[in-house]
Amino acid sequence: MKTGLLTLLLLVLSGTVFPCRAQPRVDVRRIDSTVTRFLKEAKVPGAAIAVLKRGELLYVGAYGFSNLELNTLVSQKTVFELASLTKQMTAALVVTLAHERKLSLEDKLVAYVDDAPAAWNPITVRQLLGHMAGLEMAFEPKMNGSYLLNYSKEVMLKAAKETPMHSTPGTDWEYSDEGYFLAGVVVEK
Repeated sequence: MKTGLLTLLLLVLSGTVFPCRAQPRVDVRRIDSTVTRFLKEAKVPGAAIAVLKRGELLYVGAYGFSNLELNTLVSQKTVFELASLTKQMTAALVVTLAHERKLSLEDKLVAYVDDAPAAWNPITVRQLLGHMAGLEMAFEPKMNGSYLLNYSKEVMLKAAKETPMHSTPGTDWEYSDEGYFLAGVVVEK
């Protein structure tokens, strides 16, 4: 369901569902009916959407509930936990940058991370995206035995550098939040 919502959002943003070519503004009634129908059919409690054209914000909408238990409505300021959906966007950015020749999938991770551990020397960007870098799944520091909901990039990078390797890069598949965090660092550089 979350993937469907993300797909709808991407289609909206790209203009596939709501073409904006012929007119400078969007048909709000059409957006409202499409989103409302999607939420009902997909059994998604709520969503916030934005429609852009070439960077210009054309429409922002909030639909349904962000918390069913408390009957809290979605607003333009509602924060949605994206979790692993960010991996798809990170991979798309990396592939786009590779297509634009701004990086190569064969580049070494250490070219993008200052003071990287020696164990990272063989890791390629491709291995990060394919969960083949030999990195751990979880690497964030815990507080009182629990993970936090918010970490700074600096804390995450320090934790990643201090986390031992799971396996030799390229030899084993291991789903890795650490690898995708580092792919995000590559994108930023």
